[in-house]
Amino acid sequence: MSVESSAVFGEASETADAALEIPRLDKIPNPLAPISPTFSPEIEEFDSESFNTYSKFTKTILPKFDLATLEEAQPVVDHLISKLENPKISTTYVELMVHAFLLACSYKQTELISNPSLTRLSYLHHILYLCSEAVHNCSKLQVDLFEHCNMMIADTEDLYYSNFCEIVEHKFWGKTKSVNDLINTMLKKQFEQLRLLNEYTFKHLTILSMRKSIDSAPTQTGSELLKWAHANNIPYE
Repeated sequence: MSVESSAVFGEASETADAALEIPRLDKIPNPLAPISPTFSPEIEEFDSESFNTYSKFTKTILPKFDLATLEEAQPVVDHLISKLENPKISTTYVELMVHAFLLACSYKQTELISNPSLTRLSYLHHILYLCSEAVHNCSKLQVDLFEHCNMMIADTEDLYYSNFCEIVEHKFWGKTKSVNDLINTMLKKQFEQLRLLNEYTFKHLTILSMRKSIDSAPTQTGSELLKWAHANNIPYE
């Protein structure tokens, strides 16, 4: 193709493109102004009252938790329950307090596995039941905390029963002691202590103790235990 023909072809192409171009008057104007988002930081007020309550519980109240006596164990759970019922304490800090308390109970439970004590196990059962009821009645808390409490109660019952069985088998029947020895040396004292606790703990732990005592008692002596239980309003079934 010659230079002249190329020039003619180029001019023709430009003319065709110009014919296809949309005139400015036919273009659609932008109907809206450009979006310019504005941001303002949300300032969340620190809940100092709830934090101070939680801090006091974990640093001052909870370290006093001990199962040596009921007087040392009861005030801690009473303090916790009072905070669960306080509407000013936020849900987050209430949950943290319950978790901290259950962790302390779990630690005590672990100690009692290696060094069991019927009295301390009964106190732990009592404390966990009170906590369980408070958690169940607290609308702020989810059901998983209630289930956790119940699981720990069941574990404590198992530990109590296991320890009771070992004592009865090795220190009484294994040494050919009589039913009266068991009643006067162990059951009376143990059940008197259980009566100081909540009704649920008293009923469940006495039933466990009586079932084991009756089922493992020497032949024809189980009736003596039943008579004693009836006379002293001791549940056994």
